[in-house]
This record gives sequence, C-alpha cells and structure tokens, in this order.
Amino acid sequence: MSAHSHSWKPLPAGAKAFIGLVVFAGTATLLYGAIHQSSKNIAEFICYLGIAILASRLKVTLPGITGTLSVSFIPTALRRSR
Repeated sequence: MSAHSHSWKPLPAGAKAFIGLVVFAGTATLLYGAIHQSSKNIAEFICYLGIAILASRLKVTLPGITGTLSVSFIPTALRRSR
C-alpha cells in the first residue's frame, strides 16, 4: 500500500460534484435494475455472467506499460461496437 494518503480536499468543487453525480447515478441504476428485474433468456445471462467472471480473472501484461489489461475489456468493446 502507498505511504501517501489520498484526500478529497485538494479536488475542485466541480470534480467532487461530478464524482458524487456518477456515484448517485450508478446507485440509482443499480436499485432500479434490482427492483424491475426481467430476463427474457436466463440461460444466455448465466453464460455471459460465467464468461465475464472467468475473463475478469485473466490479465494481460502489455510491453511498455506498467499496468495490466483485463481480458474482458476486448469482448466488451467488440460487443458494444455492433
């Protein structure tokens, strides 16, 4: 763990407002989805969930970059481009 403590104090008010808005929107979306559940094809959902769980455990190390890239990033990007 880093010895430096990260604080919200140096962030501008606009950045704090944006982060708060994103957290609020994400929470509202999660609650809405939990309340209004509907699945036309539960088997397809379970398959995608299983693949996502397996892919999230795989990491790719890229040359020249200090971090890693999740394998699930590529299928997600391809599915959204359709």
